[in-house]
Amino acid sequence: MTVVSSAAPPLSPKLNFQLSLMMFLQYGIWGAWLPILFPYMGYLGFKPGESVAIFFVGAVGAIIGPFLAGQFADRYFNTEKFLAVSHILAASWSGSSPAFIPSAPSSSSPCSTA
Repeated sequence: MTVVSSAAPPLSPKLNFQLSLMMFLQYGIWGAWLPILFPYMGYLGFKPGESVAIFFVGAVGAIIGPFLAGQFADRYFNTEKFLAVSHILAASWSGSSPAFIPSAPSSSSPCSTA
């Protein structure tokens, strides 16, 4: 009787590095701007309860989104292509998002210590 191993072959070092970098950047971006967002939302005139509601919806979306996107990708696309398109769209949105943010009053800065 022959035993067949179903283990996948190990990743090449180059691909392993590329995927690790992608995952670091994916979560590093959140860590870079998310702590600054709450004070900035107050600066724009959001009440604390409104800011909390926005963060709550984002967290729920982050939990549910991968399940829905995974089902969609598995049925209609190669997962690699779906991830590539998703990351390109997210990068283009992140790069263009300052154009959609209204200018805040210049009387004070959300990060000022005065």
